[in-house]
Amino acid sequence: MSQTKRVVWLITLCVFISGCAGYRPAKLPGPKPLDEPGDKGIEVEIGSKVKVEKRTGVVVSGEVMQISDDHLILIISGSNGLEEYKVGFDQIESLEVKKGSNTIAVVLIAAVIVVVVVAVVGAAISKKGVETGAEILN
Repeated sequence: MSQTKRVVWLITLCVFISGCAGYRPAKLPGPKPLDEPGDKGIEVEIGSKVKVEKRTGVVVSGEVMQISDDHLILIISGSNGLEEYKVGFDQIESLEVKKGSNTIAVVLIAAVIVVVVVAVVGAAISKKGVETGAEILN
């Protein structure tokens, strides 16, 4: 296998291992009702990027600007630019928070390792070639 193919396979492997950005189940801040078992996910905070599915089936994505006792205010992209969107907790069917992955960091580290390995192997081959050439001249 050529060196280029190995590098491509290594980078591809790193990307798949690191996962990808996506939405994860979330929970609203505040105390959990007594009848709600277990942990439903990541707690929503101001500045979180969320996807809200309302009980009506409408899905809204945006950034949380404000959290009150009974509603969220999101900043969403609308036809007139950025708009505020208020959604009551009682209207929410599901809530997910967008979490990024560290794919870029993993790819950068893999690239640095590949460059170092290629440089070391290149230097070793170059040194071996110089020694072989010197033996031929003698």
